[in-house]
Amino acid sequence: MRALLWKDFKITKWWIFSNILIISSLGGIGLYLSYYRNFPGFIPVLLSGVGIFFWSFISGMAHYFNEDNGNLREFLNTLPVHRWKILLSKWILLAVENSLYWLLFFLFLYLSARPFISTGDYSVNGIIVSYILSLLTTLTISSLSLSMSSFTKELPARWFLTVLLVILSLIALQFIPAPKITFKITEMYLGENVKPYVDIGYTVKNFLASLCVLVVSSFWVSKRGI
Repeated sequence: MRALLWKDFKITKWWIFSNILIISSLGGIGLYLSYYRNFPGFIPVLLSGVGIFFWSFISGMAHYFNEDNGNLREFLNTLPVHRWKILLSKWILLAVENSLYWLLFFLFLYLSARPFISTGDYSVNGIIVSYILSLLTTLTISSLSLSMSSFTKELPARWFLTVLLVILSLIALQFIPAPKITFKITEMYLGENVKPYVDIGYTVKNFLASLCVLVVSSFWVSKRGI
């Protein structure tokens, strides 16, 4: 598994470094505007968050389809490992990427917004819950993107079909009932429009459903080859 992870990292390392550079650059601009120009610097930081959401749609496809050219695909099919482990290694790398990107995002968001908010307008629990919700949301999309890629790799217009299947899967998830999982985000009263608790059951349900789809795609990959 370590060899597979290292192989996937070498293939996508420049993509990872580029994403980190983009998030850090927008975060640096935000810090400069907040501390030296008295301008809400969290606005450029929020743009990087939007970029992370868009990235999650194509991340799984890119991790899967980048091995279709040349001899790498034939090499993977002859490796003395289970095919599902190859898919799992890609998912682990996607999980690390999502975690790292959102960690940078919320770090820059907090630092750039700090000059414009008082200590009573935010809570550590609220930041943690926001991080968890954002991470699970994009990891759900990345997991679906990776899974659907395994089903469309032999079809024409596979990029378009994969995006379409991901969108349809997200729509289908709306009809699955979600458990109520509440998280306390603040211990102080901040007004009528601020709720002290937030329900993360819907996001957790979507994430678990995406893992189920990933398991199905793993069986498919084991049967058909990577």
